[in-house]
Amino acid sequence: MIGDFVIIFLGIASLWSAYKLFTMETKYTAFTFSLGLFLVSFVIGGIIAPNSNLLNEFMTPEINGVLIDAESNKPLPNVDVVVGWESDFYILMSTVQSRKKSIHIKTDTNGKFHAPKHYKSLALNVPFGYRENSKSHISIFSLDYLRVNSNNIDNQHILYLKKINNHGMLKDNYNILLTLKDIGNKNEKALAIRYLDIFKKHRLEYIKKYKIPIDSQYWLGGM
Repeated sequence: MIGDFVIIFLGIASLWSAYKLFTMETKYTAFTFSLGLFLVSFVIGGIIAPNSNLLNEFMTPEINGVLIDAESNKPLPNVDVVVGWESDFYILMSTVQSRKKSIHIKTDTNGKFHAPKHYKSLALNVPFGYRENSKSHISIFSLDYLRVNSNNIDNQHILYLKKINNHGMLKDNYNILLTLKDIGNKNEKALAIRYLDIFKKHRLEYIKKYKIPIDSQYWLGGM
């Protein structure tokens, strides 16, 4: 609420400075004054904007979550999480363009993670275009756990993961990594490649640990 009042005040002040620019006799002084006020407004607005309801349309939502072991109901610390946002834009009323922003974080000792608000750059860097919607998603990277369920309570995402105990679950996890490597955002691709590399190095161990039959190892062939 305070942020809204500050932004409204700065807007009025900017209009007043523009009026002075055209009415003051000394144009150089008026121009300098207006430019200075604009720069101050820009800096203060940048600080206040994340707390302003007026500008929430131009920002990604704040996301909080926690990872829980579905069987023991205990939090899962130090797990790689990527929170990403996708914005759809229409350029010249026809072309749809999607760009991605993301943040890579790890869960803390209580299994919690936090992704702060971020500016949506697309509204500014796409000429003659406009944003229609924005979607957020959460990707979890683990070689030992597979996401099985989720819930949302009081704006906190509660994500349940189950410990991998058979080669079917292992295959699902592997396919998720393959998909993110191909179509994920920058952070997702980098993490997926890293985890697939670990997967490859321990391929024989996984085959032995999960007793994968020879006729079921075809999906490991590309490794």
